[in-house]
Amino acid sequence: MKQLLFISLFVFLSCTSGNNYVSIQQIDSKYPITIGITHDTISYVDFPISFLMNRETNNPVTLLGHTYKSGSSYTLGDKEWYLNGIILYNVNGKIGYSPEGEDWRKLSCKQREYIVFIRYQQLTQEAKTLLKTQIKSFPDSGEVKIGNIQQLRKKNKQIVFGFLKKDSISFTFSHINFMKKYIVNTIYMPVEVR
Repeated sequence: MKQLLFISLFVFLSCTSGNNYVSIQQIDSKYPITIGITHDTISYVDFPISFLMNRETNNPVTLLGHTYKSGSSYTLGDKEWYLNGIILYNVNGKIGYSPEGEDWRKLSCKQREYIVFIRYQQLTQEAKTLLKTQIKSFPDSGEVKIGNIQQLRKKNKQIVFGFLKKDSISFTFSHINFMKKYIVNTIYMPVEVR
């Protein structure tokens, strides 16, 4: 009887600990990649990466933020974890912030799409040359949209793999665990080249 009680307690604790308070799934991003141009020079590129997230518990779960680690061979910067990019939401098919009166940092049981725009700066000359081939009309300054990740991958997968292949992302959440304790956890995951 004691063994059965011990096994039941062990199973209960294993099912309620870890990262099972939230579900995160990277999906294909349908949003355009943006290239920033300053005085006839490519100064940055923004890659939108999409995730479906929802909470897996009845207790509140809040998305506190994210960090990003670039392993890109196309940037000259350090390969460290940074607060890089912004998180926006798919609100009825439009990218934006939380709808008025709502706070989408608080995850619901319903899946929502979260889009993280990752900005790569300090680009190598090779990266600038490859990106330039994707621009039809090159302005002196401004931003140019060149299609989404899947479209660019079909045209030139070297660019997509060169930027995203060795990258990682982390999301930090606050939640209340099964013992009613306030917990802050960070979930690290590799970025999938999709």
